[in-house]
Amino acid sequence: MAEARGKEVNPTVAFFRHIRAQFELLARQHTSPGRVAVAVGLGVMLGCSPFLGFQVLLALASARLFRLNTIAVVLGVQISIPPLTPLILFATAQLGALVLRGHWLPLQLSHFRGVPLATLVADLFLDMLVGGALFGGVCAVILGTACAFGVSRMHRHPAAAHGR
Repeated sequence: MAEARGKEVNPTVAFFRHIRAQFELLARQHTSPGRVAVAVGLGVMLGCSPFLGFQVLLALASARLFRLNTIAVVLGVQISIPPLTPLILFATAQLGALVLRGHWLPLQLSHFRGVPLATLVADLFLDMLVGGALFGGVCAVILGTACAFGVSRMHRHPAAAHGR
């Protein structure tokens, strides 16, 4: 009976072992350098989109839909962490306005007085959507390529990836 107890696994330990096994499986899925580059790039594109609050959900759905590494896509979304979010939103709105209207957005509130709120929100959203695609696309190529080189190096030199 004592031996049977020795083989019993604490439910909490079993739970964390299961979670760890699932995370390790997730980390190893779709890890060719090209697929990781696409996954990170897609995450960065979503992170530069104006869909604040839904970016991670979109990343999870996209990773599943395109069979990309979920962790890589979600890590790419993290480009829009709180200290960078206002800068990214400003850059994407300005870039979108430049592309769509041929000029930067004005920085004085007086330019926005008299414009209906619905029009202002729709225009700003469209500016951020277009600017986010352009800015996010450039960032996606740069960061995706960097990740592809890193993964490629890890595949060639596995000992270097573990600090040996």
